[in-house]
Amino acid sequence: MANFEKIDDPVGICNHNNRTALEAVTDHKINIDPSRTHLNEDWTPKRTDDKGKALTKRQYYNKRLKEVPHLNRKNVRTAVSWVVTLPKEIPAGSTKDREFFRASYDFLSAKYGSDNIISVNIHRDEAQPHMHYVFIPVDARGRISCKNLMTKAELSGFHPQLQSFMQSRGIDCNVNSGITRAQGGNRTIAELKKGDRTHEEKHKITRIKRQLDREHSPNRIL
Repeated sequence: MANFEKIDDPVGICNHNNRTALEAVTDHKINIDPSRTHLNEDWTPKRTDDKGKALTKRQYYNKRLKEVPHLNRKNVRTAVSWVVTLPKEIPAGSTKDREFFRASYDFLSAKYGSDNIISVNIHRDEAQPHMHYVFIPVDARGRISCKNLMTKAELSGFHPQLQSFMQSRGIDCNVNSGITRAQGGNRTIAELKKGDRTHEEKHKITRIKRQLDREHSPNRIL
């Protein structure tokens, strides 16, 4: 399953994905197992300037913004992300695991342009391995425009296209597990996590109510 996310702070999300931001080990500690963080992988392409000096992700992002035309407004979305999760039927850490993420990387790079990659990280320290593919949304005109690139048709066609690509690579899996359809389409990571918390809270309330019912039952033996 893959989920689309609009990015407000590209540098901040890179820090989070690299596990270098403070919030990565505080606000999100419930989702992250620090003992497995060393298993995470950074697949971001290595970039250099005209003199061959290595560029950080932030430096390359700023360089790319200067190269690609876009409206000079604060509300222009210059970074978006797909988060692709390893299907349950593929064992984590297996050869198929790596083949799946490599195919996902190749698919996304061909679709959105490797020159537009800001960062690519595979997280293995959360419940299920997943890839964060963060990129600059450059449309068919060669301009930065999330609105023109990430249309409703683009989002709705993403899973079928990814499924076909996996099949062309000989990878037998179901990228659209049915969860996406049941949830009414592509949801952001924040929405998914909020939904998980809400689900857990409802179960907790149900358990409390059952306990209270038992305690106040007229048939309770004291």
